[in-house]
Amino acid sequence: MSSEFMNHVSAAALALPFFVYGASLLRAQFSRYKTPMLTFSIILLIFVCILLGFNYLTNGHPLLFGYQVLYGEKVLPGFGRGAWGDPHTPAQGVRQTLTNMIGLHKYLFEWPMPSLVFVAILFVSMKVNRWDILLLFSLLLLAVSYLFYWFQDWCFGPRFLYDAAGGVILLTVRGMQRLPYVLKNQLGRALSVRRICGLTVFVVLLSTSIGVVSNIPALVRVYSNSYWSVNGKVLKAVKQRGLQKAIVFTKSYYGSVVAANSPLLDKDVIYVRHLDPFDADFMKLFPGYRYYLAEDDRIVEIRPR
Repeated sequence: MSSEFMNHVSAAALALPFFVYGASLLRAQFSRYKTPMLTFSIILLIFVCILLGFNYLTNGHPLLFGYQVLYGEKVLPGFGRGAWGDPHTPAQGVRQTLTNMIGLHKYLFEWPMPSLVFVAILFVSMKVNRWDILLLFSLLLLAVSYLFYWFQDWCFGPRFLYDAAGGVILLTVRGMQRLPYVLKNQLGRALSVRRICGLTVFVVLLSTSIGVVSNIPALVRVYSNSYWSVNGKVLKAVKQRGLQKAIVFTKSYYGSVVAANSPLLDKDVIYVRHLDPFDADFMKLFPGYRYYLAEDDRIVEIRPR
C-alpha cells in the first residue's frame, strides 16, 4: 500500500535533483533555456490542475486525497502518525529505509550478488558525470522520503524504491563500463581491458541465468498462489457459470476482481465489494440485473430485499 500522496512525494523526490540542476542552468543561461523551461512549467501546471480538479470532484477539496478520506490525516507521512499500528518513529523510519535498500540489492535483478554492486563500482572509480550524480541523488532522495512514511511492507520486494529503477539500471550499465578500467588500475597494467570486458559480460550473464533458473520460478510460485489474498477464484467461477447481466457482490478480497470492471461499469458482469446493508442500495441502481454473492469459488444467487 502506498497512498496517492506518497506517489506524488516519490515523483517530487525523483525530480528534485533535476529541478535544481535545471534551475542552475536557467540562472546561468536564461536566454538559452527559457523556452524549454517555460514549456515544461506549463505542462507541469496542466497536470497539477488535473490532479487538483480530480481531488475536488471526488473528495470535495483540491488538496484532499482519497486515502485521507478513507483513513484520516494519520495516513500522511510524518513521525507520530500511522493509520493503524503504533505511531511512526525516527528509529522505525531508519530501519525501514535500510531494509528497503537491502531489499533492492536482492530484488532488482535477482542476481546471486548485490544488484547495486556495479553502481558502487562506478562511484568508486571517481569517473562520474553530472547525470550519474543526478540519478544517484534521485535514488537517495526517494529512499529518504520514505523514511518519514509509517507504512512498510515487502509486497513484490521494496516496491517503494522501484520508481528509481530506470535510473539505477542506467547507473548499473555505467558501472559495467567502468569495471574493466578499475580492475586494470588496481591489478596492474598487464591486464587486457578487452579480457576484463569479456569476463564482466560472462559474470552478468551467469548471474542473470541463475536468477532466471533459480529465483524467478520461486517468485512466480509465491505470487501466483493467492498472493496477499489476490487470486482468480471468483473470476473463474463466474466464467464457468456463464453469468450474464449480473452484479456479483464479492466477500473475497475485492482486489481480486476490481480490475475486471470497466471504469463506466458498463460490462455484462459488474463486481461489487460486499458491504451489507449497502448491497440493496446498489441493486436499485442496476434494475434488470441478476444478483449474486461470491466468496472464492462459491457463488449463490440473491434476491433484492
